[in-house]
Amino acid sequence: DKDTSVLQEAWNALNSVTKTLDVDAQRSHVADVRQALRFAVSELKDGEKLLPGFCLAKGIAPVLPIFRESILNGSPEQKEAAAQGLGEVIKVTSAEALKPSVVHITGPLIRILGDRFVHTVKTAVLDTLAILLDKASAMLKPFLPQLQTTFLKALNDTNRMVRLKAGTALSHLVGIHTRPDPLFNELHSGIKNQHEDFTVRDTYLQALRGCVKNSGDKLSPTIRRGVTATLVSLLSNSEDSTRLAAAGCLGTLLRWLPEEELTPIISDLLVDEQGADWTLKQGKSATVFIVLQESPDVLNTEANKIKLMKVVLSYLNSDRDAVACNGLRSAGLLISLNISKGEVVPVDLLTPFVR
Repeated sequence: DKDTSVLQEAWNALNSVTKTLDVDAQRSHVADVRQALRFAVSELKDGEKLLPGFCLAKGIAPVLPIFRESILNGSPEQKEAAAQGLGEVIKVTSAEALKPSVVHITGPLIRILGDRFVHTVKTAVLDTLAILLDKASAMLKPFLPQLQTTFLKALNDTNRMVRLKAGTALSHLVGIHTRPDPLFNELHSGIKNQHEDFTVRDTYLQALRGCVKNSGDKLSPTIRRGVTATLVSLLSNSEDSTRLAAAGCLGTLLRWLPEEELTPIISDLLVDEQGADWTLKQGKSATVFIVLQESPDVLNTEANKIKLMKVVLSYLNSDRDAVACNGLRSAGLLISLNISKGEVVPVDLLTPFVR
């Protein structure tokens, strides 16, 4: 409803009902609250994303104890459902309305991640913390050290989904850092020193990519140069997934590099070394594709256009499927760029598609 008096009376009624619930009843009603929330959200008009009742002062206070109790003292299944439900509530609440509840929300979630629970619980909690950081990141500054430690620990979890969710959460957390060098350093060290399990190294790379994408301008020159060198060296790694993760990270990083660091890398990417190992070609071709997708102006300059087209065509004609697929994607992006700028698409770029 849009009427403030109606919203306030509805809030008072909900508050009166939830206050009558003891702790056992609170845990048992998580599913009911989530279903009621879905019904309320379904009534929102197109374009509306916030639930007006939850945007009142202390708007989520009536339902917060239900989720909090289940997160702290419920069964693993109840913890998971409560964390997911809390994330759903945060999504439809304004940042201003969340302000009085941030401490009550964040504390229990951090506490749960510090204990040993099944991966589904950790995944749900990390998801909710990422949603909260996205919605009200500035309010979480007091928790920054705890969150960073918690997320970095989760980045080493045995479960891949937990690691990926931790990386996503870190990419939101880096935005409220004024001096994120220690975080970037931890991620860089994790990439360099992870020798036992390449899948953990790959998720470190993905986490670094997320952090660089959102806050690459915060990298100090020393760490930036070290990270760049490591990523370039991984483009020819023996593991396919590591090559692709490093290429993605490097492709995202390039737009943040100063001219003197960017130029030699671009020159290297645009050289088609006929005798080069195919794994290196795959790494380079994937990097070219990511740059064209995320920051095409870094690569598609007037001075580089001919070289870029030649190297993309060479990838397109590769006898290795992985390299050819990257060439195909890059060619598609180049054609799209030409069309969007009102430029004529070079015939050489179209020829492979009409054979």
